[in-house]
Formats: sequence, structure tokens, C-alpha cells
Amino acid sequence: MRAVERLTALWALSEAGLGGFLHAVKSPLTGTVIGGAAVLIICLIAHYSEKKFLAILRAGTIVLIIKAAVSPYSPFTAYIALAFQAVAGAVFFSTIAHFRTAAFLLGITGLMESALQKVLLLTILYGKSLWESINVFFGYVARQFGLADFNTGMSPSFWLIMAYFVFYGAVGVFVGLLGGSLPETIARAMKTAPPITPIDSPVAEAPAGSARRRKPFWKNRLLHSCLLISFIAVTLTFLSPVMHDTIRGVATIVQTVAVLLFWYFFAAPLMMKILRHILRKKEAGYGHDIRNVLTLFPQLKAHARQRWIETAEKNGFVRGWYFIIGMIVLTLSIEGVPQQPAAQCTVFIPKTGDTDGSGL
Repeated sequence: MRAVERLTALWALSEAGLGGFLHAVKSPLTGTVIGGAAVLIICLIAHYSEKKFLAILRAGTIVLIIKAAVSPYSPFTAYIALAFQAVAGAVFFSTIAHFRTAAFLLGITGLMESALQKVLLLTILYGKSLWESINVFFGYVARQFGLADFNTGMSPSFWLIMAYFVFYGAVGVFVGLLGGSLPETIARAMKTAPPITPIDSPVAEAPAGSARRRKPFWKNRLLHSCLLISFIAVTLTFLSPVMHDTIRGVATIVQTVAVLLFWYFFAAPLMMKILRHILRKKEAGYGHDIRNVLTLFPQLKAHARQRWIETAEKNGFVRGWYFIIGMIVLTLSIEGVPQQPAAQCTVFIPKTGDTDGSGL
């Protein structure tokens, strides 16, 4: 269906465009923004498709292929989150008859998976020392202000992780509720929307592999890791009352550096290589759909800029909501965009070495 194909294009633009940008600048809200947008679009794909399971999985696969081709800064974990959201959406909407319930469950599980993924990755890479150093640091700060040390049985790192999960869970509940009512909102908006014609813009070309640009040094993931290692070592060595020697700090540095080197230079590149190999094999069977999605990209980008300017008088969430509704209506109603003939299409997914895929 045309609606599903166009929503797939909007999903791909969100993941490859906005998602790639947020990953490149290391935005702390990447998971909630991109994950929330994915949940809303999956809900609409389920609403407009008859075979919900196949439609959502097909759309998710196309988005993965395009994301791998045009979003070089996206880490391996971003692909895992995207695939999880697509599979979860396909399962929920194909097995649960009540649309709002399926959307609600997708919102919660999709966002909570993103939060759990980040906590697990930090624990794997930095070990218990990260959480121990947070506990020591907060205890040191409390003592400096004359407060009682943390002896409640619940460590500061535990409360920090719980707060993180609660935030993502609250966002998931909110997005799930919005997704459940979104088809009705879009239907009302479509009734009053005038016909939308394309804006003059360059024709989209399938990228021949996205060249990696040199990032400013302060955005380098290795630099971030070194700073975090230094924080852990200094905290455990000098702030803890039972660790006044340097042995613990040196041991922590050696262990963490070894794990990071293994992750950066072996594990992450290997997983990205396997993923891209799988996507390149899938690419041939989705050539026509990929070409149609890429054909819509210039129009969606041009209208997105225009729509953002039009909502300038609104602030905060209200502006974001009006922008999202406007983009969905535009995507579904834009006229005059030619369909590409069914033909072989390749987007040249880059091979290993283009990104580190660390996920940090």
C-alpha cells in the first residue's frame, strides 16, 4: 500500500537523518527521541496494513538497510534497538486485537529495551567499578556537606539506574498512549489538509558508501572512554576511605582498557561486519522499495525544514507534536511524487572500517 511505503520513508528519514545526527553529536536524548518516533510510525504502519506482521517486518528491514548505508555514525546498538522495535511491533499488532493495547505495550517495551541496552553495555565495558565509583563519589560529596553517608541498603548507583529506567518507562507509557490514538488524530487532520505538492529539490541518489568525516576531538568516543576510566580510577583510589593506595586504581585501568580495546577493535567491528553482510544479502530483494523510499527523501527533508519554520511560534512539546502530525499528514498526502519502476537497486552498504560501531 502507498501509505505503508510512505510511512517507511518517514521512518527511514527519522532513523538515518535525525538518528544519525543525534548519534554524531552524542545527544543524551537519542534513545527517547528516535525510539518514540519509531513507535509512532510503527503504530501507523500497523493501522494502514492488512498483514501487519509482514508489513512491519518488511518496513523495518528496509529502514535497517537505508540506515546502514547513509548513517555512518550510528552505533551497532542503534540497529539492535531498531530491529527490536520492529519485531516487537510486528508481534504485538499481529497477536493483540485491541490496537491501543498493542501500541501501549510497544511504547513501554521499545523504550525500556533502549534503556536496558545502555545500562548493560556500560556494565559490560566498565564492569562493577563504574557503579562502585559512583557510590564512592556520592558518599564523598555527602560527607563534604555534613550529610550522613549512604547506608540505606540502596546505593546511589542503584537509584541512578532506577531513575533512568523510570524516565524511559514514563516516556514509553506516554508514547504508547499517543500511538494508540494517533490514527484518529491523523484521520481528523487529513480531512482538513489541502493537497500538498512537491517542492523543487535535488533528486535523491543512492549513496555509494558514506565517507566518514573527521569529528572534533571532543566528540571522540575513545576520549569519552578515557575520561570515564580516569573518573573511575581516581574515585576508587583517592575518595574511598579503604582504598588509599593505587593498586585498585591501576587494576581498574588495566581491566577496563583491555575490555575497551577488545570491544573497539574486535567485538564491535565483527558484529557490524556480520550485520552489514546480512543486510547486503537482503538488499537485492528490496531494491524497488528502497528506490521509492529514497525518491521521497528530498521532498520529506524540504518539507520538514518548512514545517519546522511554520511551527516556530509554538514551544516545547507542543511544537514537536504539531511538527510530527504535520509531517505524517504531509507524507501521506503529498501528490506528484513519481514511483520508480521495479528494477534492481543497491544502496552500497559500506563494509567494515567505516564506523567503530561501539554504541557508546
